[in-house]
Amino acid sequence: MSDPQRRSAELSSSWEKAKILTAALATIIVPVALAMVAQFYSSALKERELGTRYVELAIGILRAKPDPQTNSLRDWAIATINHYAPVPLTAEAQRELRIQSLMVELQSALQEQSDSLAKRYKASQRSIPNVR
Repeated sequence: MSDPQRRSAELSSSWEKAKILTAALATIIVPVALAMVAQFYSSALKERELGTRYVELAIGILRAKPDPQTNSLRDWAIATINHYAPVPLTAEAQRELRIQSLMVELQSALQEQSDSLAKRYKASQRSIPNVR
């Protein structure tokens, strides 16, 4: 075999090996990457649901009539709502919540939001394949 033919055969052989190696790696990497993305998505949804539960608990605390014995608990509830809210409560709203119980209208609106988030979470759980 002449030198150019031998080089061409070696190059062709190298490309075939590269194709085989690439296919093998893709067979392994793609499912692992998909599993990681699904896990990340699922974790994010679970964290949102947990945040919703904390806000529901905080609302329950703030609905009760203020009592000097529960001031620190009310402060925790206000801080929790501020943590999970896209728009934090103003300083004035926080002062009002420390001395008054939460208005029923606000509770109703937040409950609707909570129900909506819970429905979306459940729907998304049905659409995510169970990856383990």
